[in-house]
Amino acid sequence: MGQFDPENNRRVKVGILAILIHWKASHFFRYMSRTTRPGILKQDITNNNLCLSQENALV
Repeated sequence: MGQFDPENNRRVKVGILAILIHWKASHFFRYMSRTTRPGILKQDITNNNLCLSQENALV
């Protein structure tokens, strides 16, 4: 009954989940770095700051 040990089973599930998350994240960041241009990224950041300053002005 050693292979049905709940603690070991949980460790295996957590390990598989961690590998999946890491794999997805690496692919996502690779995709983002390939598709975004520096100008677009800079524009997004300035738009974000503009929205934040407008929200602060409303308050």
